[in-house]
Amino acid sequence: MLSISNITKSFGTRTVLKDISFEVPDGDVAVLLGPNGAGKTTTMRIMTGYYAPDEGDVTIGDVSVVEDPVAARRLVGYLPESNPLYRDFLVSEYLTWNARVAGVSRSGIRSALDRVVAETGIDEVFFRPITELSKGFRQRVGLASALVADPSVLILDEPTEGLDPNQRSDIRSLLAKLARNKTVLVSTHVLGEAQQIASRVIVLNRGEVVRTGTVEELQTGAAAHGFILELEGSHPDKATAKLASVEDVTVLQTTGSRVRMRVLTKDAQKLPRELSNLIGSHKLIVWRFEPEVGGLERAFVELTREPSTTASDEASDTSVTQGS
Repeated sequence: MLSISNITKSFGTRTVLKDISFEVPDGDVAVLLGPNGAGKTTTMRIMTGYYAPDEGDVTIGDVSVVEDPVAARRLVGYLPESNPLYRDFLVSEYLTWNARVAGVSRSGIRSALDRVVAETGIDEVFFRPITELSKGFRQRVGLASALVADPSVLILDEPTEGLDPNQRSDIRSLLAKLARNKTVLVSTHVLGEAQQIASRVIVLNRGEVVRTGTVEELQTGAAAHGFILELEGSHPDKATAKLASVEDVTVLQTTGSRVRMRVLTKDAQKLPRELSNLIGSHKLIVWRFEPEVGGLERAFVELTREPSTTASDEASDTSVTQGS
């Protein structure tokens, strides 16, 4: 449904995107990850026709954003990070106005509003001024605006930025529902969030795509695999550190002879066998042995480790602040 082919974009002498390509199949929820200045917002603005690429193309279905940006925009719902709402409008007025701008026929506006109000859960604030709404409801109104023309593709730039945990959970649940019949691309800097919603991840660094794949594939591709291990016995952390496949052992907590530690290993398949031998030879008791939560964070750090020497693309050509 969404294909980015060899996109390059510069602002003046600074190249923000360097020949990037990736695809998001129909019905996927893809998450765009990257540090500040990686080019995430610029990528989204090219995909939605707000910027023209210097080279390359974006196609939505069989429509080229470069050759026919007006037709392409009709297929896309876009929520920028800044969520530019007209706060003096009532929610009903704002969504009606957006429906007209998006090309919804006058006879179809009522059913379009009924649909997005139900999808985003904003019925209780439908006749209230936007200026009176909480941040969570303003995000929902922004989503409703992006959905009002029933687009095939939904592109969301940091949709949960600034929300509290309950509001984040609500938006994640909403995205899961929307993904049943839409292709969704989300930019976020919250790795735990990406882990929960993504069917695939695209990692950008310094204007280049450095890795794509599922969350599991990214974690598997990390140089070291993390495990939380809790053992009881005589100096289990020192014994574990001697295993051939173990790169590093970090003690997290010690209670008497019981030690909880983080173990990084080069070979996740070999570690259980080595541990079995260690347990028998050192008479250790195993209380816990499980993969470390947050493996995506380690993979992300490895993929983007080199410090960026480019300034944030948002800082120079827009007032939007990109959180990553």
